[in-house]
Amino acid sequence: MAAAAAAAAGAPGSTDGAQGLLARSPPGQFDIVAKEIRGIVGADGFPDAAVAAAREAHLKSERPVLEVGKGHFVALCPEGQVGPGKFVDSKRAAVVCVDMVTGKPSEGGDGDGDAAAVLGEAGSPVRAAREAVVGELETYAGHAFSFRGTRHGAVEVFVSGEDLTVVLSGVKTRLDNFWAAQWQSTWTVSGAAGASPSLSGSVRVTTHYFEDGNVQLRAAKDFAAVPLKGAATPEKLAEAVRRAIADTEDAYQAALAAVVQSVEGETMRDLRRAMPLSGQPMAWNLNAHRFRRALPSAKSGAGSSS
Repeated sequence: MAAAAAAAAGAPGSTDGAQGLLARSPPGQFDIVAKEIRGIVGADGFPDAAVAAAREAHLKSERPVLEVGKGHFVALCPEGQVGPGKFVDSKRAAVVCVDMVTGKPSEGGDGDGDAAAVLGEAGSPVRAAREAVVGELETYAGHAFSFRGTRHGAVEVFVSGEDLTVVLSGVKTRLDNFWAAQWQSTWTVSGAAGASPSLSGSVRVTTHYFEDGNVQLRAAKDFAAVPLKGAATPEKLAEAVRRAIADTEDAYQAALAAVVQSVEGETMRDLRRAMPLSGQPMAWNLNAHRFRRALPSAKSGAGSSS
């Protein structure tokens, strides 16, 4: 990691290379990479403004999860950003201030950003739909992003015109066991308050394994719009959204698992050369190999004695 940071630091006085490296940090490792970079170039060579800019770029693509209070999580995402370092917690209808250098909730707790801009106007049909959907998906996220009783993910639901934007993000790290992973999905509920709502979206998966190596898996898939039937009320809409997302994500996870399992049984086998370049099967006989290595020296000795 340190070597990569040094290589990416760029020209003296420039922080562009290091910012790019930091913005692409693996799941849950942004602050570790920032510390590595500063350990190489120093705090003056990579100031707070550069760290904040890298974190801004990181959250736009990775949508990291922040614990705000014990057991309550917020997905930091561009869809819910209402100002510099200000993000809407759509479950509590509040704005959370974040220190973009440290990544921690800043002093003062909830900020004063305009949360209504992404939560919908009070009393509007689309806001009622949003509140029902976020409640239903909060339960779904609690099950989907829990590991041994510990939660590590969040859901946010925002209003965009007559549509809803759903963000699901879960990050799990076990750096002591050399792995980290993230599941994030974004969904659009089109015509949320209308008679014929539909759901479309995408899923992105990132895994990082770095014991005796450095391997990352990045997978992504888009899903075309499907109608949400029987969504006559906000509550029925919320149930339909949850079922559609759960079915789609479960199927995609099963497909990914099948692909990963096929790598060992099929892909790696296909990469192997069936026969050595000599065209002869490998002889697993140590004595034969020792004898073969001794032949050049024997020939050399015979030539010198003649």
